[in-house]
Amino acid sequence: RIVFGRGCAYWLIYMAVGLYIAVIVPALFGVPQRGEFWDVVLLILIFVTDCVFFSLTWSSFITRRESVFVLFLFISPICVFLTGTSWPVTAFPAFWKWFSCIFPSTFGVKAYVNMNTAGGDLSTATAQFMYMTVQTIAYFVIASVATYIESIVLKKMDE
Repeated sequence: RIVFGRGCAYWLIYMAVGLYIAVIVPALFGVPQRGEFWDVVLLILIFVTDCVFFSLTWSSFITRRESVFVLFLFISPICVFLTGTSWPVTAFPAFWKWFSCIFPSTFGVKAYVNMNTAGGDLSTATAQFMYMTVQTIAYFVIASVATYIESIVLKKMDE
């Protein structure tokens, strides 16, 4: 219940931000949008859900909040390269291909580029949708288990 409740609160906030970034900002700057509006909304819905449970999973393992800022600075450039938009995925060593599967951005960016930039529809991003769905389920389960274990540890510390 805790993971689902916190996830819903974060989801509402980030869904609004995601729609703003994916729909309104490109329209403001005149960037061509070739994807169907509802296809992009569905992509953002699944991507934001995946990102929320990803962050809830990792928040259970990070004990000091300020550590996240250093981690964010270190991981951001790596995640940009792992999406395959700035460097071809075919040139990646096997380790980095597998490592990229940890992050929701790898599949979310590929799906967004396929749909909105290349003019594809949902069928062109089916594989990415499937991977994001598997990630969402896995991260929800891991976050739930980690939160449960964390609550047991905190109860024992209070006693």
